[in-house]
Amino acid sequence: MWAALRKFCEPALVAAVAFALGRLSVQSKTARPSSSLSSSVVSIHHAQAPFGGAEFSLHTQHAERVPASAAGSYEALVRATPSPARNAAMAAALRKLATTDPTAALAFVQAEQNLLLRETLLHAALSGWAEVAAESAATWVLSIEDQANRSSAMAAVFAGAVDAHPATAVELGRSLFKKDVGAATGYGCSLVDALCGAGHFEIASSLASDPGTLGPVGQSILLAKTYSAWATVHPAQAAHAAATLADPSLRTEAMLAAMGGWSQVDPAGATQHAVQLGDTPARIQILGQALRQWAGHDPAAAANWIKTHELGPGADDGIAAVAVAGFLPEQTAALWTEDIASPQLRSQTTLTLLRNWANTDPEAARRYFETKAFLEPNDRTAAATLFAAPGGP
Repeated sequence: MWAALRKFCEPALVAAVAFALGRLSVQSKTARPSSSLSSSVVSIHHAQAPFGGAEFSLHTQHAERVPASAAGSYEALVRATPSPARNAAMAAALRKLATTDPTAALAFVQAEQNLLLRETLLHAALSGWAEVAAESAATWVLSIEDQANRSSAMAAVFAGAVDAHPATAVELGRSLFKKDVGAATGYGCSLVDALCGAGHFEIASSLASDPGTLGPVGQSILLAKTYSAWATVHPAQAAHAAATLADPSLRTEAMLAAMGGWSQVDPAGATQHAVQLGDTPARIQILGQALRQWAGHDPAAAANWIKTHELGPGADDGIAAVAVAGFLPEQTAALWTEDIASPQLRSQTTLTLLRNWANTDPEAARRYFETKAFLEPNDRTAAATLFAAPGGP
């Protein structure tokens, strides 16, 4: 599932956006658009396709004429000395302008010569437009032919829509899942990221639990993203919400994601919560995951906690992590490996320990190896090479 998550949800590089924006046809042909672009009704009829997409038509209406100062303020920033602060101010100004005149904002984007900045400005303009007319902004974006560019631009639309009306953003997302099936999972990821980034975890959970036409793989990805992100902010709340999902398979996926997120921010707390989950396959996996994180962060504390709790097979991963963490004397670490219930994991962990031990005290490591018969055949063969005489017998 995580491989699928990376496939669909990693942010796409959009270097081609600069060339594509150059093809956008707007009412102004000047190098620097002026405030004369603003009007009470802005129309683009059968314009040359933006980003090389299909022809489209849109109407944006607003009650009052856009003040000339709105465009003037942006033009003043354009003339200012380039700097990160100036560029951020330009993006903020365009986002604001796009809430009243998206055509003017997009014309300013087209006129920008810095390719990286142009991409930033485009996303700012789309976010501002989506605050007041998310469906119109999405319609514009759907005309982009390249899927990577289209997905990146749609993420900006979702961000703006979520900031203004989260429920409307979700409705838009569900509609887009049907209209652009090939990009639906990517849209879902962007929408969930926007919802979680704004703290709307319950809404994101509702979407992930019932994503409409997205399909089971897409649903698993959205569940993982939602509950993992939720748990990094409100771990106990996320774990409780996951545990109350009615569908058993969705509940297990959500719990694993929530505990994974919890383990990243508070592995000790995640471990102690996992112990209370009851004797289920999910508990074993969750406990092992949490213990592994804890042992990597604070192996001494994890080891001390494991000693004082009867954990069953769920502790195997944690015990293995403690045994090879390097803070215990090898003789003591060897005793830890013998407490691992899984024969395969016990053998693999012992082999790892022997490799480390052979570097510090090869004779003691050899004696231990010769007295233990629980190594699996392949691991025993590999371990024997550690103590073979140089050049062979």
